[in-house]
Amino acid sequence: MRTLRDLLATEPFRNLPVLDIGDRVGFTGYIDFIKPKDMVAPMMTGRDIHGRRFIAVCVDIYGKDNKEYLGSGVGTFFERYSDSDTAIAFGTSIWSIDYNGDSHSNIVYYDSRVRGDDFKYVIERLNRLLERKSVYNYSSDLEPLEYATGNGQLEIRLHENLESSLSKLSI
Repeated sequence: MRTLRDLLATEPFRNLPVLDIGDRVGFTGYIDFIKPKDMVAPMMTGRDIHGRRFIAVCVDIYGKDNKEYLGSGVGTFFERYSDSDTAIAFGTSIWSIDYNGDSHSNIVYYDSRVRGDDFKYVIERLNRLLERKSVYNYSSDLEPLEYATGNGQLEIRLHENLESSLSKLSI
């Protein structure tokens, strides 16, 4: 599986609620503007004004050591081009989280592009989140699967205030 189209045709992703973003677009063309208040479920799918598919993931971020709540935000995986479904990009409304004297960015995923075989790691990370398991930030996809970007100091979970809406999806 290498495309969002293929992923969205499988369980449990085909049952995700649809997020209508209307004609909004990000400054660079990325879908990096979705905020937690825009979502009615912690993981949603949709299409933008150009017809590009996306999956938006609303997460809560905690300090790994002390479980301190640091904030919430949305990471979005989307088709980069409207005429091709093979190039997948990542945008986020979480620009930076400060914790333990370090600034962390790209909380949900470690790059603005999903390269080559990395899509299988994206799918596994999304599944971990749907299973109510945490992922942690780390610097490379070569590291353990539960890490996404950074130095492993941040624990990332599906946004708790939207959890009840997932139960309706039979996930």
